[in-house]
Amino acid sequence: MTDQPFEQIAKRYDNDKMQALAQVIIEQVRPVLHQHTSRSFLDYGGGTGLVSLELTDLVESVLLVDASSQMVGVAKEKVH
Repeated sequence: MTDQPFEQIAKRYDNDKMQALAQVIIEQVRPVLHQHTSRSFLDYGGGTGLVSLELTDLVESVLLVDASSQMVGVAKEKVH
C-alpha cells in the first residue's frame, strides 16, 4: 500500500460524513448547473464521484479526474 492518504482511504471514503457533505455541495451546484447550456462537465478532484455521479441527470457526459487511482477505481465500480 502507498503512503498517499487518499489511496489508503478510498474504499472507506464514502462514509456518512462525506455523503452529508456531498449532499450540501450537490444542493448548491445543481441549480447552477441546471442553468447552463453546456452538456458536460469536469469534476477535478472528483474522488469517488460522490458529487458528480449525483449530477449526471443534468448532463450528457462527466469527466471525473482525481490524482488517486484508488478513488477513481471506487467511482468506476459505482458506474459499472
